[in-house]
Amino acid sequence: MDKIIASYFGEEVGEFFLRHRDLINRIVRYIISGTSAAAVSIATLYFATDILGVWYLYGSTLGFIFGLVVSFFLQKLWTFQNAENHPLIVGFQFGRYVLVAILNLAANTTFMYALVEWLSFWHILAQAVTSGLIALVTFFAYGRIFRQSKTSNAN
Repeated sequence: MDKIIASYFGEEVGEFFLRHRDLINRIVRYIISGTSAAAVSIATLYFATDILGVWYLYGSTLGFIFGLVVSFFLQKLWTFQNAENHPLIVGFQFGRYVLVAILNLAANTTFMYALVEWLSFWHILAQAVTSGLIALVTFFAYGRIFRQSKTSNAN
């Protein structure tokens, strides 16, 4: 695979991919995990509203909660490969994860307002820009949340 990348993109790009393979793999897993969680959120919204007849705001809230839980476990176990399973540690991680989600909601609202109202962005473009910025910052926040402790690395 490395030779294919190097031959197609050139030696410099091939070397870059080799040097940063772990980070690139983690970013790909992050995107897949986030997309999967979003799909769970939307599927839950659809099921709650269109199948069960739940009011759309309740369905959206339920979808957000389900998506958040799926996202937490995918990011923890697959993206950042954090195997710490002590209930207190997992609870602490989940609490920090929810805090990041709440801060993301506040940032999303703030950036959307600023881009649309002050800079006259089209609201769809504003959401795309905002989501990209938040996803970038959140990647690093999750990396800190799921960083292995020194004692668990020794095991």
